[in-house]
Amino acid sequence: MECSPKKDFGLFGSTFFFGCVVSSFILPRLSDVYGRKPIALLGNVLHVIAGTIIVTTKGVNVSLLFIFI
Repeated sequence: MECSPKKDFGLFGSTFFFGCVVSSFILPRLSDVYGRKPIALLGNVLHVIAGTIIVTTKGVNVSLLFIFI
């Protein structure tokens, strides 16, 4: 990430915000259908997996994908 262009760093904030917007439309409906606890657990597991991958990866594109998740 040290050698990446500055536009890639700006893309991280935009991708994170876009992921939050998309999940705010999907997750509440799923929690109404399947219950809040399973969807909350699924969200937390995905968050831990995505965070681990973001920390361990060196590619910008992979990091952007998982910051969206």
